[in-house]
Amino acid sequence: MLCSAFLFVAPACFWSAALIDDFGQTWRWSAALIGRIVTPFFLSPPPPHTTHRDQFHTPRNLALALVGEVGELCECFQWKGEVAEGLPGFSAKERAHVGQELSDVLLYLLRLADKCAVDLPAVCLDKISLNALKYPSKMVRGSSKKYSEY
Repeated sequence: MLCSAFLFVAPACFWSAALIDDFGQTWRWSAALIGRIVTPFFLSPPPPHTTHRDQFHTPRNLALALVGEVGELCECFQWKGEVAEGLPGFSAKERAHVGQELSDVLLYLLRLADKCAVDLPAVCLDKISLNALKYPSKMVRGSSKKYSEY
């Protein structure tokens, strides 16, 4: 079983062998990155300039705002065709814009999870475990088939 408090309590927690085999370095790096962001978010008081907005931060409003921010992120990639990993064709200004939109998406997601009383790190780890079972790498690697097709 995975360590459910991985992102908050035990940043050095070991992943199960199945997750390392199926997802490799990318997932471990992502978990470490999210831990660096999520932990301060939940342990710090909200910035003073945001507290007056709390009355509007209902789960529904936050979910709709999140969708809007995802749309703004998608605009960064609109009409670019396929974009390679690392964004090699993007200018410094375009990269900064992508970063700001990603930040907006993440902040709304974290706020929504908080308002819904969802332990986001725990459910992320649970979902990764479920996906590892649903999509075993030996069966799905190199295939775009849905899990019900193999």
